[in-house]
Amino acid sequence: MQTYRLCCAFLALFLITCTKPKDNQEGIEQESVDANYSVLLTKNGNLDNVLLNASLEVLTRNPSESNFVELENPLLHYKDGFSYGFYTKTANCGRRVTLYNAEIDSYDSFPVFTADMNCEQETKAIAYSEGTLYLAYQLPDVFEQRSFFLRIVDLENNSLNTPDVPMECRPQHMVVSQNRLFILVLDENEGKNKLMVLDTDRNEFIHEMEMGPNVQKITKHSDGNILVAYADLHTILDTNTLVNISTVRYNEGIEPKFGLSNLVHYDIDGKMYYAKPMVTNNRLDDIPAIYDFTSNTNTLYIYDRFLTEE
Repeated sequence: MQTYRLCCAFLALFLITCTKPKDNQEGIEQESVDANYSVLLTKNGNLDNVLLNASLEVLTRNPSESNFVELENPLLHYKDGFSYGFYTKTANCGRRVTLYNAEIDSYDSFPVFTADMNCEQETKAIAYSEGTLYLAYQLPDVFEQRSFFLRIVDLENNSLNTPDVPMECRPQHMVVSQNRLFILVLDENEGKNKLMVLDTDRNEFIHEMEMGPNVQKITKHSDGNILVAYADLHTILDTNTLVNISTVRYNEGIEPKFGLSNLVHYDIDGKMYYAKPMVTNNRLDDIPAIYDFTSNTNTLYIYDRFLTEE
């Protein structure tokens, strides 16, 4: 039996419709929950896309071919809505970023480093907005000092001519929202996290704030604000003012752990779909989960032999 590992539990475009039966004289609508899924799977070290059709009764494979081109397992990835970015190796130490839009099934790929840097730099995080790609990378230690930079790539002109922006701390995660790039960094001297903000219109850093230690991840919330995930709590920051909108602390043993998930997805109600790491049957598995920010509740979907050949 060959089991496929889901890259993300819910990479799906839900098509929920209401239809009226012809023989319904009372005008009662019957709800249909048919859905189309675009599922990214890893197999034999490669990432590929499978299209699925689902109804209340059955889940079947869609025979149509996706425009997604099979990739070597990505070193890094980024998600914004139904758009996904994958940072991969190519021949001779090359590096590329592949952008895929699951909603319209579009695909494009861009080189991101010149040959003389490919084997030396280590990219720590990627992000992109419409027309622009951001890569935070590290150069090797020189006299026990690491060098960090932000590379900005003009995708419309496929240009690498913009000078790299130096950074003082090690980048960990990046998010683009409302003409700003938010970079979670680690001050290795103090052992604390900081949030750096870049104005994407001017490509200049405009703000920096302390975040304390042990931030797991930052992501863009469904409303465009910034979600900061810790092990025992999460905080939502206003994108424009960086004011703390809300903070939720978890009870011990029922932490949602979405800060450890590789990818997350929000529905129209603002609920988060993600893969929660849990120990089941004496092994660590990624369990499909939903977090409701309105009620602060976590729902798990534990399937046996989910998406296998059996």
